[in-house]
Amino acid sequence: MLAWMDAAGLPWRATRGDLAARFGVRTDNPYQWELVSLDIRPPPLDGMLWPFGFQSFERYNPAMPPERLSTHVWVKDDAEANIGYAAAQLARVLGEQPVVDRYNTRYAAWRWGSTLVSLTAWPAAMQSGPELFNPAKDRDPRLKTACSVSVQTGWRPSLSARERAWLEGFVPMGATRNWISAQPKDPANRVLYAETLLEFMRHPPADVERFRGMFGLSNDGDALIACDDALYVVPLTQVNGFEVTRTLPAKGGGGSELVALCDTGYVACLVKKIPVARGSSADDLNEVAARLAAASGKPFTLGEYDYDV
Repeated sequence: MLAWMDAAGLPWRATRGDLAARFGVRTDNPYQWELVSLDIRPPPLDGMLWPFGFQSFERYNPAMPPERLSTHVWVKDDAEANIGYAAAQLARVLGEQPVVDRYNTRYAAWRWGSTLVSLTAWPAAMQSGPELFNPAKDRDPRLKTACSVSVQTGWRPSLSARERAWLEGFVPMGATRNWISAQPKDPANRVLYAETLLEFMRHPPADVERFRGMFGLSNDGDALIACDDALYVVPLTQVNGFEVTRTLPAKGGGGSELVALCDTGYVACLVKKIPVARGSSADDLNEVAARLAAASGKPFTLGEYDYDV
């Protein structure tokens, strides 16, 4: 799939900042979002309403590539025809995949590890209840039957030699969750993830399952390591401290979350919260947060109790 993107001329390895400088950031789209549109010729797919592009939000690090690119394909006012047209084009380069019912949509997907190409269409006959107001569809009515095309590259920064050494001597301090999930986890090399924290993630090594579900410090005390779904490796020089959110049962069951407050190095979003651990009850992480803070020499805060409403 990535080879198809290369052959199509999509510069998916370039950074967000470089792509914004090359193609510009515009809001003249039906959603009126700040988008960077990769206007390459010829277009990778016939029938695209606009070029593949990505949202330009402040929480996305401009030094990272865009992990998700999207567009819409429309050839006629028929959702089934539009997804079929897109699927036939992709089948020629990625192989055949069926278009199936998925909730209230028609859906097709090609997946290799954490790389995913997906098509989604919303036929009118599969929708129930009153139609929700969507101003984008008023601005461009073709969106009502268009096929959404999403490409998630699965790219994550590679481990440096020093980071690999940190992992080799990693001694876990605790579990990233203190309960057993009812469903088995996907292998770490198949995890789909949100890219807002991409700069702190690393591509999982072959032996990632050895420390999957654990968090702690490197053996030299210079890095925070946490690996639940994604693998995070963060130098302690970028960690300002730790914070525990505590939620008491109400409508929901409550719980707790331990996060690291990390410097990003770019002005638009100076600090991000990296997930470290989750607990099933409000006070499950109090002690382990104190131990982690003491071992790292960083401050920590126990949040006031809130209710899971």
